Amino acid sequence: MIGELEDARKRATDHKQLSASIRAIEAKAKLAGLMVERQKVEVTDGGSYGHCENVEEVAAAMVEEFYLTVEYTHSCTEEDREYLAKVYVDAIETMQRTIDEATDRLTEEIRARPLGSVEYRPPQALPSPLNAKETEY
Repeated sequence: MIGELEDARKRATDHKQLSASIRAIEAKAKLAGLMVERQKVEVTDGGSYGHCENVEEVAAAMVEEFYLTVEYTHSCTEEDREYLAKVYVDAIETMQRTIDEATDRLTEEIRARPLGSVEYRPPQALPSPLNAKETEY
């Protein structure tokens, strides 16, 4: 397939079709794994929980999502909602405590390491685009 793209590039170049030639080069690079398209994923509104300002509001939104799936076919009481909200709040707070504890432990372990245990490597300067000399890194 790369050979076919090279043939297409040569024909495009022979016919002075620069755009087609560039597309063929790009296709070859992608096929060879030299060019990867990056995608940016952005969360803008927080989804169903974007309006929530605290753990209790997140839990209440989770309860509402849960009950939307069962409310039409089964009866749900206010006690059911309150119980599930408490379970969600407890789970979120437990998860946050676990994350905080693990982060604190790791931070302590890292800070307990002797200073100077990381080799310092100064950043390499990039060659000036105005300088045509080739620089070996």
